[in-house]
Amino acid sequence: MTKGVYINVTGYGLRIKPKWPFAFIHPADVGGDGTALGVIRCGEDGQPHVTAGPDRPTWRIETQLYSVTWPSGFTLECAGENDPFAPFLLWGPDKSLIWVQGPIRRTRLTAPSDLVGPGQQVVDQQANSIELAYTEEGAPWRQSHHILDLDQDRLAIVTSQAPTPHATQTLKSGNQLAHSFRTNE
Repeated sequence: MTKGVYINVTGYGLRIKPKWPFAFIHPADVGGDGTALGVIRCGEDGQPHVTAGPDRPTWRIETQLYSVTWPSGFTLECAGENDPFAPFLLWGPDKSLIWVQGPIRRTRLTAPSDLVGPGQQVVDQQANSIELAYTEEGAPWRQSHHILDLDQDRLAIVTSQAPTPHATQTLKSGNQLAHSFRTNE
């Protein structure tokens, strides 16, 4: 029996169903065509289930509720066996991280400013996003949140965070991921 949350990775004519616990790497484009994908760990036997899938020139991460484009340079890892609100994590350099939370009841979040934590300063705010600066273990970090509509009552949040030297690329990748967000309807 497969543990964890339903996730597929699709693209380039393939559908890859990892076994929990898993971690796959989509390295920065080394061959020029974006197809590079590696398995770090995948279940007890180390083998994902691979079948024919969509023939599109990009990798997408599919969950039960939505799919997103997987940015290169990030490692896809299962978030936890029973965490349906953040089914996967995308790890980048130096603990950079992108993740999607949801569904969240719209009544729990009235504005992007609700996402500002203690010690964080607002750098930029738009109608559905906010960028923050803060210090973590003595080093400057940046964080962004993109609020996405799922339906009339629910939303999702794409969060990106990184130490300042990696913030530009990580927040850009998080923004691209947010714009690629598609609900499964």
